[in-house]
Amino acid sequence: MHKDKLMNTRILKHSLLAGFFAAFTFLAHDASAQTNVATLSYKIVEQWSIPNGGFGKAIVVNKPNPTEQELRALGEKLKQETKGD
Repeated sequence: MHKDKLMNTRILKHSLLAGFFAAFTFLAHDASAQTNVATLSYKIVEQWSIPNGGFGKAIVVNKPNPTEQELRALGEKLKQETKGD
């Protein structure tokens, strides 16, 4: 029973993170990076396989309060980097 609960918690956590990543990418879809906006750097803190292919990733950025423009630029960068996933 404990293993089932642990597995369900892990699946829920990954689903939520994947949903956040998908929403973030969707919001960044129409954004274009501006030359005067510094690009945020990021670190992948967790990665997992998605059943239908590709990967889900949890990331952290190097700035506590990034602007909307910075987040959109990062979303566009992530979108380009994950095209082959």
